[in-house]
Amino acid sequence: MNKEIQRIRFSLKIAYNGSPWHGNSLLNLVKGIDYQQANQRPIPHAHSIWELIQHILSWREFVVRKLEGDAAFDIEINSTEDWTPTQAPIEARWQSVLSELVANQQVILEILESWEDAQLDELVPGKEYNFYTLLHGIIEHDIYHSGQIALVRKALQLEKV
Repeated sequence: MNKEIQRIRFSLKIAYNGSPWHGNSLLNLVKGIDYQQANQRPIPHAHSIWELIQHILSWREFVVRKLEGDAAFDIEINSTEDWTPTQAPIEARWQSVLSELVANQQVILEILESWEDAQLDELVPGKEYNFYTLLHGIIEHDIYHSGQIALVRKALQLEKV
């Protein structure tokens, strides 16, 4: 029963903190990164790890709000809600961002725990696509930006994960 929801939850878990076939999980890529490393831009015109994590969080919050039925909430592409400027970089703020990422993952998984497969065909409030598209989209979004984080790590010449 609800096999597709279970597959989506599994994919969310694997891409976030599992052993995905494509490489490292998101959480594994940020493990051991301190606030100074997270704020560096070793690749010209590219985002820092901190910016990428905040961007990932923005869109994960979008998913939570839509799963909760919020039709009014939206994020404009290339806005400050999409790419949140980092505040003065200190370790406590970086750890707070990482904690938000952990909490967000739990919220999404908990919401989906009570979902039925049929709900995946329903339209996302305020959008012209369904929840199936939204949920697969956030998984793909996380994986895409995980690849960027891996490149920034490599440019910073950090140990392999």
